[in-house]
Amino acid sequence: MHEVNLLAAHIFDHCRNSQLLVDLGAGLGYLSQSLHELNPDFLIVGLEAAEDRVEKARQRCIQHLPPAASSSIAYHQHFIDRDSGGYIESQASELARKNSCQDLEKMSIIGLHACADLSVTAMKLFLELPKVHCLHIMPCCYHKLELQSSCHEASDSHLFVNFPLSSALQRSVETRSQKPILNRPFLRLACQRTKAHWGPEYTEKKHVDHGYKMYMRALAEVLRQPKETVKPIRTAASSSSNPITFSEIKRLYQLESSESGLNVDWIDSHQDAFLQLSEKFPDNQGPRLAEALTCLQASLQNLCENLVLLDRLCFLEGEAVKQSIPVSARYESIFDDKVSSRCHVLIAEKLP
Repeated sequence: MHEVNLLAAHIFDHCRNSQLLVDLGAGLGYLSQSLHELNPDFLIVGLEAAEDRVEKARQRCIQHLPPAASSSIAYHQHFIDRDSGGYIESQASELARKNSCQDLEKMSIIGLHACADLSVTAMKLFLELPKVHCLHIMPCCYHKLELQSSCHEASDSHLFVNFPLSSALQRSVETRSQKPILNRPFLRLACQRTKAHWGPEYTEKKHVDHGYKMYMRALAEVLRQPKETVKPIRTAASSSSNPITFSEIKRLYQLESSESGLNVDWIDSHQDAFLQLSEKFPDNQGPRLAEALTCLQASLQNLCENLVLLDRLCFLEGEAVKQSIPVSARYESIFDDKVSSRCHVLIAEKLP
């Protein structure tokens, strides 16, 4: 709700001239609800890929907003991609017609938690659709970006469809003799918690507990076999006072088949691998190393995320120049990064 309320207030302040908002990845409708409460005159089209979320968003609209909101907010199941422009225009026109808005001229694209490629798609749609004059999108989950169909992640320098995006970063990668490691682990690092989570109030006891938890999860991941996944057992609480044993691993984590989704038993081969690792990290070294690595990740996170965000900003500005569209674009950090790890919102506006 911290994110919903702050982003809604920011959109309200910067998109007052918009007649209609297109909420990409609308989820359960929290952002749309907050925006309607700020301005009941907004027309809102919420697009969401998951049908069950669309239905829940419609139900929440009926339960928590005045009856008029059901006429001004429309949720639709739709997977948003580069070809969604026509669909967005048709749904926006239909909602405007139902609300007797005959001169729909100004629209905004908005989105909270625009995972993976969605924020990049939003930028492209912003430039493509003439009536869209504003963009407010919060990117996240960079590590879920779509891979190129022909890539092999261990060797290719261009792994992703939408990263690198800008010609500047592409040239930089291509001209370097030693290619930078812009792979999925790099993007996952960009998604880590910011260093704000590791402030003075993070006590030694918290570091010990967190290191233990991270190490136990890492052990479980290393021990699993191909075609197995590891899931935490929700009812099993982790405690750094417990010994690091194979029995504790089994108590905390459940193996599942990645093919069938059914539970898989821990067996002797898992235990043998555990004993070998225990010899490698004796005397509780594992949790201490895990916490040191986590703190290092927090120190590097900002640099990695800045590269991803700057690449997108340069791409947007470059594409706008190619298409002769005057654009003002920037990032603003509007959330408390102790509360929300992803706090950068891309704001773009087409200029007269």
